[in-house]
Amino acid sequence: MVENKFIELKTGVDARFKILHVLVFLLAFLGLAFSVTGLSLKLTTVGALFVFFCFSSWNIRQRKAIGRLRIYGNGAVTLISRSGVETYGILQPVGWVTRSVSLVKVGLFDQWRQQKLLVCASRNRASDYRHLLIRMRLNAGNGIRNGILS
Repeated sequence: MVENKFIELKTGVDARFKILHVLVFLLAFLGLAFSVTGLSLKLTTVGALFVFFCFSSWNIRQRKAIGRLRIYGNGAVTLISRSGVETYGILQPVGWVTRSVSLVKVGLFDQWRQQKLLVCASRNRASDYRHLLIRMRLNAGNGIRNGILS
C-alpha cells in the first residue's frame, strides 16, 4: 500500500445486527418469562433486562455519530462525523477482525480513552475492507506509534 494513500470505510452496524439485537432480547425475555421462579424475581430480572436493552439500543444509536473512518498508510486516522466534523487520532494495533465484521480501536488526540468502531464488510467496498483486514492482521504501516505519541 502506498504511504500517502488512505482507506475510507463506513462505520456502524447493518440491518442484520439490529435484527440480531432484538432477537437476542426476545429470546432472553421468553427464557425469563417461562422460567420456574417466583413472580417478584421474574419481574426484577425482566425489568433489568429491559433497562439493559434500552441502554444498549441508545449506545448503538450514539455510535452512529461517526460516519466514516479514514486510515492513512502511516497509521494516522481521521474520524468523520455525519455532519462533516473531523477528529484525528492513531490506529491502535489491537483489534478484532473477521471476514464480515471488525472492531477497530482508535486512540484520539483530544481524548484519553480509545474509541471503538464497528466496521461491517457489507457496508463497504470489498477492496477497502480487504485492505483493513490486511492492516489489522499484519499491523502494517503503523509508523506513528514509534514516535512521540507512543
